[in-house]
Amino acid sequence: MIESVGNCIISLDIGTTNIKAFAYSELGNVLASAAVHIAEPESGLQDAIKIYIQCADILKQINKQLGIQSMQPYCLSISGAMHSMLPVNNLGKPLAPAMIWANNSGLQVSKNLVGTDLAWSIYKETGTPIHPMSPMIKIAWMKLERGDIFRRAFKFISIKEYVYYRLTGIFLVDYSIASATGLFDSKNLNWSQKALEFAGITEKQLGEPVSPYHRVETSTSVGKDLGFKSNLAVVIGASDGCLAALGAAPLKEGNISLTIGTSAALRSFVSDYLPDPKSRLFTYLLDEQHFITGAPSNSAGAVFAWLTQLFTGKGIGLTDFEAFNSIASTIPAGSQGLCFIPYVLGERAPIWDAEATGSFSGIRNIHTSAHFARAAMEGILYNLRYILEILKERIVISDIFAGGGLITFPIWRQTLATILNKPLNYQLSKEDSAAGAAIIGMKAMGIIPSITAQTIFYKPMPAVVPEESMTEQYNYLYQQFKNTVNQI
Repeated sequence: MIESVGNCIISLDIGTTNIKAFAYSELGNVLASAAVHIAEPESGLQDAIKIYIQCADILKQINKQLGIQSMQPYCLSISGAMHSMLPVNNLGKPLAPAMIWANNSGLQVSKNLVGTDLAWSIYKETGTPIHPMSPMIKIAWMKLERGDIFRRAFKFISIKEYVYYRLTGIFLVDYSIASATGLFDSKNLNWSQKALEFAGITEKQLGEPVSPYHRVETSTSVGKDLGFKSNLAVVIGASDGCLAALGAAPLKEGNISLTIGTSAALRSFVSDYLPDPKSRLFTYLLDEQHFITGAPSNSAGAVFAWLTQLFTGKGIGLTDFEAFNSIASTIPAGSQGLCFIPYVLGERAPIWDAEATGSFSGIRNIHTSAHFARAAMEGILYNLRYILEILKERIVISDIFAGGGLITFPIWRQTLATILNKPLNYQLSKEDSAAGAAIIGMKAMGIIPSITAQTIFYKPMPAVVPEESMTEQYNYLYQQFKNTVNQI
């Protein structure tokens, strides 16, 4: 039963490099869209105020497009990047830049905790691996190194929570974002006392956890400023990773959602909360009934873009990126003995080592920039196979559904399918998180009865099958890659 007047759902997807908004019809068609690139973060820091202004600007653009079509939204549903941490005062004013997932300031704090009984106890409750990306680690670091800001902070929130606060005037956090903080007891849906004690805060210094389907209206002034005809229902939504899994593939245990863009991740729905015994996988909440398990990698588009810039001597615009991909396709599988370990940005899964480094090996005078491009792509994809093997210890793999910017390149799709030795389902759309947010919005507004019934956003292309003539060679080269990684 539809609970409010409207004819579309607006999704706001707040990423770390781009903010995007879409208006979807009930059939999953895009009626309006807008996007803005976020300034490149320096040292993993971002300006939350500027991000809100950018969010407001693209929502105004969406509103203008909908007005031309005489369309009225049911609600706004929000997707937000995980692992950011922002200290604010009691009026919601930021006291410092937001620390995003890539900020490694808490490296030493993390290293001191890893391997202890307390680390396992916290991981077992929260499902978040101990790593500098974790907001729990960031807060503990701030207490030690930025005590003046720490003492002044009224709350420690995410960038998504800050945008939500600006829209509604309320400090709330959805279960999904909360479950990726390292501070949330995901099984019992409350803050973990062990994690709070380690971070040196109380639950009053965090937002109130609520269901991803929770909704309130914008304030009159905010709604008017954004151009809505009336106060708009704001559905709090979930984390971008969990929503990407929802938007990319049917929500079925065994299905793998593989996203490969600036960074990469493999995710799968699981029906119960059961963290990995070796602390290698995350287990986050999509909503109260659904968990998403998997692992993220730093080694994807950002690494390939760095290498593009290194070899071309230019910026990392799309044209240069495409050209570097093109020359990689001229080199045979295996890059004629050139092997790349892609950890130039440190790494999360599979090794969870923020201090890891990358390397090329097997370099000879026959190798050209094209060989380096091919080897870089293969190293990034070998790493994803390693993560998939870890997931196989947790679940029985069924089908793989790929998405993200790099999947738009045929060479990446084909090589990934061959290295994994599995058929690859994919969509050319890069907007899985936004689609997932729309599904949550539809459920919250009573438009659909269950998120497990979503099919309208899943429009796959014909599956890419492995090239049989290369699978044996890639199996051998992958084992070499894995052996090298295991010696790091």
